Amino acid sequence: AYSDRIRGERGENLEEAIAAYHRSLEVYTRDGYPEDWALTQNNLARAYRERERDGDLDRAISMMQEAIAVQCYGSEFSINGQFSLGNALAARYDRDNNPEDLAAAEKAYAIALDCIDPEHYDIELYRNALPSVRAIMGGRLVRDGQWKKGLELLLTSLDELKNAKDDQVYANALYQTARAYEYEDNQPKARTYYRDALRLYQRLGNTLGMARCRYGLGNVLINQGFPKKGKIELETARELYETLDKQDKIEDIDRLLSSLRQTLAQLDAYDQNTAQ
Repeated sequence: AYSDRIRGERGENLEEAIAAYHRSLEVYTRDGYPEDWALTQNNLARAYRERERDGDLDRAISMMQEAIAVQCYGSEFSINGQFSLGNALAARYDRDNNPEDLAAAEKAYAIALDCIDPEHYDIELYRNALPSVRAIMGGRLVRDGQWKKGLELLLTSLDELKNAKDDQVYANALYQTARAYEYEDNQPKARTYYRDALRLYQRLGNTLGMARCRYGLGNVLINQGFPKKGKIELETARELYETLDKQDKIEDIDRLLSSLRQTLAQLDAYDQNTAQ
């Protein structure tokens, strides 16, 4: 009840929920009541993940894994637990960029999708999760030098997500594909996919997605020989990152812009000398 409560402070409600779950687990022990223990353990893990203090995500993942180990394979609780675990592992990958978390997330999603009933109310959500994480895996493979395998995974994921109802998931896959083509030095295709992703992120109002696409477009335009257009995209990306207080990204862009301004100044000086 506290974990779903609307009234009051969200943080206080979560603390009450966590305390209640812990008290419940004093009775619902793993040996005495394995199914009730696993269900409560999963609920507690989700509360920790939502609280988002240092160490909470890691604690939540460990608790989810422990709960899944005692749940009946293919049961509704097991399916939901695998999906929640996949989400948590994907979140930790975003934080740490550890490829093992990404592979484990894919495995959890695949198990959930394999066991789910066609009539399950969340089946589309589950279907979208798997190609979404595979798109991220494809992007990583490209960055690691496995161009062919990575792009195949990305393009397959895009085909699967094309008709999905989740624009956010599709936009993320488009962005990953754009990055893959940029790493492959296929600037025209990278530019196309960045623009497609940007349009979706703009429709969704996703500031981080817009910033990433503008940054990518800036680099691509510069590499294609359009430094002034690239400068505009980088400056726009910087403004977006400022609203998100992403200082590391701002510093990266400032270094690029500083170098780019020097190049543009040299080009202008050359043009003036040539005209004289």
